[in-house]
Amino acid sequence: MIYYDNIPHYSQFLDIPRVEWRAEGCGIAALAMEIEFYKPKSVSIPSLLSQAIKSGAHELGVGWKHKQLADLAELYGLDGINYDLTGMSKQEAFGEFKDRLAEGPVIVSVHNKFDPRAALGHMVVVTGMDNGYVFYHDPAYDNKIAKMISEKGFMKGWKQRFITVREKS
Repeated sequence: MIYYDNIPHYSQFLDIPRVEWRAEGCGIAALAMEIEFYKPKSVSIPSLLSQAIKSGAHELGVGWKHKQLADLAELYGLDGINYDLTGMSKQEAFGEFKDRLAEGPVIVSVHNKFDPRAALGHMVVVTGMDNGYVFYHDPAYDNKIAKMISEKGFMKGWKQRFITVREKS
């Protein structure tokens, strides 16, 4: 069992004050969760959003650029790494993902609602795995309760891309 139970939850709809960014705020809310996990009370979501926009981490019509989001962790004294495993088989990529999850929570890129037919992408924070289930915080929801999905459902909706944020070694 891998589970991180003290990860804060932020909602892209309640915690992002700029209304025009709420629909696409999942990446910022997810990154804020990771930063706050390692450095409590160190991040302001409005500031993080401004830093992301200024750094070019968002591309209109495309979404969040994972490398640039990962790079923002540096501003908070953390290491952020972007993983793009789309060149691997799903099983190989999932093995790499699980190895990184064993080191700490992971921001993953998924199809909206884990539905591969969905046109929209989304980012969630995976908080753990146990008995064939993946646990996660979803910034699209305003409740603080961790959600869960079967590994099979996760694999269907996962885009084989993720970001880790870790303390500097």
